[in-house]
Amino acid sequence: MGHDADIVLLQEISGRAKSGGTTGVPAALGSLCHSLGFKIFFLPDTGDATDDAKARRDCSLRNGVAILWRAERLALQGDGFALARRTAGVRLLRLHDQTGLAAIVIHGLHGAPSLRVEQFRAAREYAAGCPVAIVGGDFNAVSCRQMRVSQRALDAADHALRSFELDSA
Repeated sequence: MGHDADIVLLQEISGRAKSGGTTGVPAALGSLCHSLGFKIFFLPDTGDATDDAKARRDCSLRNGVAILWRAERLALQGDGFALARRTAGVRLLRLHDQTGLAAIVIHGLHGAPSLRVEQFRAAREYAAGCPVAIVGGDFNAVSCRQMRVSQRALDAADHALRSFELDSA
């Protein structure tokens, strides 16, 4: 965790989900958050990109995303949301000045430009109207290993992300 972070965004969370409880996060992460005074919203990957049940299960065990916030400084407003696949958002209230904010984590979908654009659009719509928005995560279009060797050209989703003008993608 950050030295004195109020918000932590995580992606590629691995491990079997803890049964029961409201967050479903892997038990070790949930225990760590609790001991450090953080609340958590966890979104497992649904694995919707394939019809292969084993691939969906394997994907959901390694590609979850989470938003953690320090409970003494921030309060959850409503519920956390799955904004799109591998994209989660929470609305928080900063307690010392009552400022509302949106915290959004994205784990980009490799090799699926239209789905990546949908992730970015969903994040933009969720952040609209919030005085403060924090967006973080992994925005790679392809896996890091593939990017290093492919000399891949930018696609429509890459251009949309660079300009954040998502209506043109």
